[in-house]
Amino acid sequence: MSDNNSIYPEILSFGEPLYEFSQLKEAQTSGGDFLSGYGGDASNFAIAAARQGAKVGMLTHLGDDEFGKRFLELWRQEGVDSSNVICNANAHTGVYFITHDEEGHHFSFMRKNSAASLITPALLPLQAIENAKLLHATAITQAISEASCDSVFAAMEHARDNNTLVSYDTNLRLKLWSLRRAKAVIEETISSVDICFPSVDEAQLLTGLEQPDAIIDHYLKLGAKVVVLKQGGDGATVADQHQRLHIRPHKVTPVDATAAGDSFAGSFCTNFIKGETLENCLQRANATASITITGYGAVAPLPTLEQVNARLAKAHVKRNVFMSSLNEQLAQFKVIPVIAIDKPEDILPLGEQLVANGLPVAEITYRSDAAEAAIRMLREAYPTMLIGAGTVLNESQVISRKRPVLTLLFHQV
Repeated sequence: MSDNNSIYPEILSFGEPLYEFSQLKEAQTSGGDFLSGYGGDASNFAIAAARQGAKVGMLTHLGDDEFGKRFLELWRQEGVDSSNVICNANAHTGVYFITHDEEGHHFSFMRKNSAASLITPALLPLQAIENAKLLHATAITQAISEASCDSVFAAMEHARDNNTLVSYDTNLRLKLWSLRRAKAVIEETISSVDICFPSVDEAQLLTGLEQPDAIIDHYLKLGAKVVVLKQGGDGATVADQHQRLHIRPHKVTPVDATAAGDSFAGSFCTNFIKGETLENCLQRANATASITITGYGAVAPLPTLEQVNARLAKAHVKRNVFMSSLNEQLAQFKVIPVIAIDKPEDILPLGEQLVANGLPVAEITYRSDAAEAAIRMLREAYPTMLIGAGTVLNESQVISRKRPVLTLLFHQV
């Protein structure tokens, strides 16, 4: 990245915008009306970052058509730079349709030979890439065509050669390519990125691994400097070679997860290039996504910086109240029983005795393999009991023990 970068976006989002037509539920029987909107992971990411205060731009091609014009107007309104967007008079803007029936949502795409899919390495805006702080791309951009895939690799190589950070979302769309090819391309890409954003369900398919820690370790070993594992209802985990931090999701009522991952990544990258700690980046990304999933559509629910700040402030107040209450409860007890269990089912009689004798608190030591199952059984039987995990042996174990069933964690770092 050069010093002469004031006229260039700090973040470049490389990918295909898609104009959306979503069937109205009341029109399902007649096959009637569709509601139009905006989609595409790269555009969602860019708008999410812009609303969090980033100086962000799109790197893409559009058709010289009405849909392309609408995207240009959308980005203008959202403060997303479009100086690296080219309109192709001989190709169309990508479009997709969402229809509904008793089996759920169905997606139909009209993106073959779209303008974005025809980008080649020779058409990349090299100066914008080398003057950006961060280049963002996703696996979908690689999947839409061989030319686009080559262009992503070329853009990332140019970014690395010029000290521009590279972030990458492993968004998996098996309608676009086979699992075998997706795995090969994604793993080759991850070997040279700074920040990787896998989702746990997709990563399980791509790696054959089940446990979040194993997935994170896999991608770190491939070469990613930072791995941010999105875990849906289980929160998210960020890790590098020196630390690993997990965060629980905010308690909200989700209605539409369309752009949750894109908003998460957009927020994380915005704060990462500001020099925020991984923990702060994770907290802000988590809050951003928690707001996004409470609204419908890809763009409308993406939160502003003020909304995210308000969400974090509210969560901070709740945490302080919780810690005060927890301290008061612990102060009532003269002793906290420490239990090592060999069989999970043995915990219930012990729990019954503790509660019956006015001591609804216990630390379950993780020196036993049965501990996690025992804790879950105890929590289910006694929802208000104070349950802690103790004797965890290393940082990775600390992270894996931070489950919603725990009230507190005993650990000496």
